[in-house]
Parts: sequence; structure tokens; C-alpha cells
Amino acid sequence: MRIQKLQRHLNSAWLKFSFDMLFRLARDPWQYSSSYEQWKYEQELQLLPPIAFSQALELGCAEGIFTVKLAARVKQLVAADISTIALMRANQRCVLQQCENVRLIQFDITQDELPPERFDLIVCSEVLYYVGNQTILREVAEKLARALKPNGYLLTSNDYRVKTENSNGIFVQQNETLMKYLVFGAQAIATALSETSLDLVKVYQTPFHCTHLFRCRTSGCESDHEVTSLPEIIHLTEAEVPSPQTTVFDWFSIARIMKMWQR
Repeated sequence: MRIQKLQRHLNSAWLKFSFDMLFRLARDPWQYSSSYEQWKYEQELQLLPPIAFSQALELGCAEGIFTVKLAARVKQLVAADISTIALMRANQRCVLQQCENVRLIQFDITQDELPPERFDLIVCSEVLYYVGNQTILREVAEKLARALKPNGYLLTSNDYRVKTENSNGIFVQQNETLMKYLVFGAQAIATALSETSLDLVKVYQTPFHCTHLFRCRTSGCESDHEVTSLPEIIHLTEAEVPSPQTTVFDWFSIARIMKMWQR
């Protein structure tokens, strides 16, 4: 148990260092300002129900490009990231955009306790690739579900390259190049979230990524008999989606390196 706890702390420290170095080396390292990422942001906002959100949480806010868009939809927004450099840039962006309803915090979803308030919206996109293993992924999924108010929503958008599960329970990329790294993509993340008190409401599925909207049950995790409707699934073809930009860092780069370092 002590060894596992130490390993988690080392992983957390390594991730903080890695993301700080990443943002120090480049602004917008994953090209959030590209037409593809901006299109994804608009799809995510459209996926949200047209209601007033009082308390919202964005995990993995990076440099705040989506944060300022989300701030316009909510009354109070807590935006979190593991990197102090990313948070500094996010703060600058929020000041320039006059987003006075945003509070920025440094946060590691695998180690830290969530803010004490419960939220009616949590956005957790392109984050859960890095939690380390399936046990932690399940723990994080439960943590996110508990942080929501009854009928609160969780929105997550993730790379769709990792689609299948082999006999050993490892989710693998279609061309299997990621199998040995045990990296989680959209399907694995959605499965973990579905095993909590969250019900899948709507899905945007493209050849490149998948966006899921979940809603928290009113009666909590114990409600095994609650009848839920089937989710609405929207399939988009490659012709309907802007082409992803080629970047120096794809979403799995750090996750790959982390698994190699753990060995």
C-alpha cells in the first residue's frame, strides 16, 4: 500500500513537471486555437442543455482557451489544471476577456480532493488519459460522479483512436501500437464513467474523437432499478469534421512516456 501511494505521488510530481515543461517550451502546444479544436469546442457547448448552470468545474483548463467560452454559459466557474504555467496564461486570458466569474486552482485529479461545493456541470476533456491505470480511472470516475449535484451534467471529449478491449482488459488502438502503454481513450473513459451514478445522455461521435454528455441520477449510485432512456447518438463523417492539425505532441505523448517511466 505504501509503495502504491509513493508511486502515485511520484507520478503526480512527474506530470506536474512534464506539463510545466511542455507549456514552457510552447504556447498552445496542442493547437487549441486551430479550426479543428475550435469546432470541437462549439460542438461541446451545443451538446449542453439550454439551462442556467450555477456552479461549474473545468478540469484540465490548460491556457484557458475553452475556459473563457464556458464562462459565458455559467454563473461561477472553477477552472483547474496541474500546470502552474498553464494557469498563469489562463489567468491572463481571463483578465483580458473580463471573465470575473472564473476561479483558477492547481489540481491533480488523481491526488487532490475536489473543491467542497457540488457542481451542476463538470467538464473533463482530454484529461483522463494520464491517470495511470484502470483502478485509478475507476476511482476518478467515482470522484467526479460524487462531485455532481443530482441531475448535474458531466461533459467529456476524448480521442477515439483507442476503441477495443482485449482479453486481458487492456484497451488498445486499432493498429495496436498503443497496446503496451495501457492508454485510455474515449471508449475506456466512457465505460468507467457509465459504471458510476452517471447516465449517458448524448454522444457526438466522429472518426477522430467522441464527446459524451452524462447526467447524474437523482437517487445516487444505489439506484440500480431506475429506468433511463437510451442516449442520443450523433455520428459525424470525416467530411463533416475539420481535419485535425498535425502537432508535435499528440494527446497520448505524455501518457506513453509516463508508462515507459513507470517501467
